Amino acid sequence: MQHAPRRSPLALPVALALLILALPLYGGGRPQTSSARDGASAHDEALLSIGVRPVDAAVPGADVEFALLAGEPAHATFGSYAGRLVLVNYWATWCEPCRLEMPSMQRLHENFADRGVVVLAMNYGESAEQARQYIEAEGYTFPVGLDPNREMANRFGVRGLPTNYLIGANGRIIGTKVGFRFWDTPEVFRAVEQLLESQ
Repeated sequence: MQHAPRRSPLALPVALALLILALPLYGGGRPQTSSARDGASAHDEALLSIGVRPVDAAVPGADVEFALLAGEPAHATFGSYAGRLVLVNYWATWCEPCRLEMPSMQRLHENFADRGVVVLAMNYGESAEQARQYIEAEGYTFPVGLDPNREMANRFGVRGLPTNYLIGANGRIIGTKVGFRFWDTPEVFRAVEQLLESQ
């Protein structure tokens, strides 16, 4: 039977002292916000609090026109929304998670449209008629962009649905969220308020 080697009686106190001295270097000893942990700004904190990954990227094809499902104008570009906070949501009628989150997008639209927030649902690869039938049947009033050939989606690098991008008032992508979420929770509304204040 093998016995563990005997330790010096000073070994444990010395190890504890070294650990205590090292804690400030690793953020130990007290809880930290993610700002303190990774240098995130208050702006990024708002995004992180709702599961949106902060980024800073140019909008691909910002000046390329796409058709809008209804209303005036009949066409738009991402650049035409400059100065506004825009949630771009890539979706399709066959995508169940997309259908599930759309009522919450409508409530986000209703609560913040008059504050300069745009909820822009970009239909992914379907005809105008397919998109129109669904949108009208559900009574959604946010703007719907058409991308029948997935040209815009390919520029953005969309690989699955739903995929969301937040474009800031500066006209740049400030956050991305792949996958479903409810957009009408108190956390989301608070985050939108913070983003509007920081613009």
